[in-house]
Amino acid sequence: MNLVQKKNTFLLFVSFVLLWMMASILYDLYERRQGNNMELESIAGHSLYMTLSNYEEIVGNHNGPLTIESVTGMNRRLAAIEAYSDTIDRATHTNLLNPIANNMLEITKDLEKSYKEHNGFTETDRANYSVLMNVSKSLIPLIYKIYYTAGSEEGGKASLTIKQYKGIVELNRSLSEQLSGSSGPR
Repeated sequence: MNLVQKKNTFLLFVSFVLLWMMASILYDLYERRQGNNMELESIAGHSLYMTLSNYEEIVGNHNGPLTIESVTGMNRRLAAIEAYSDTIDRATHTNLLNPIANNMLEITKDLEKSYKEHNGFTETDRANYSVLMNVSKSLIPLIYKIYYTAGSEEGGKASLTIKQYKGIVELNRSLSEQLSGSSGPR
């Protein structure tokens, strides 16, 4: 083998090794990204489940008359929902669920404050409580529709790509209007 052939063989070998190393590194990056996506989907899925569970508890446990205990219980559940909603919003790169939880928490705080000021609830308070119940009932099917991959069931695959969220935006807009309208005199 002459010098030129040896040099070409060596360059071919080095090229092959470099190509193999690049492929190996790219595959490793791909595997890591897949693992990170699966982990993020798992975290988002758990947060969705907990959010839904808390909204279902609100709907199931607070169908009776308005009491300070029901407002306090709703406030605790909404605080948990707020934390899980923040996780979901971060995972999906949206700001959809957390503002609703924040607005609902604001209303429950207003209800607690009004109860203390008036030694009971006013008609406005009863209307706001009804709004909270209706928002909770409306959110449950929207969360299933928007945040889960089509065809999956509760606890199924959470979707990290949110495309059709019009219903949640409208619900939050309505809730924000209710909040701004309820801040007047009671």
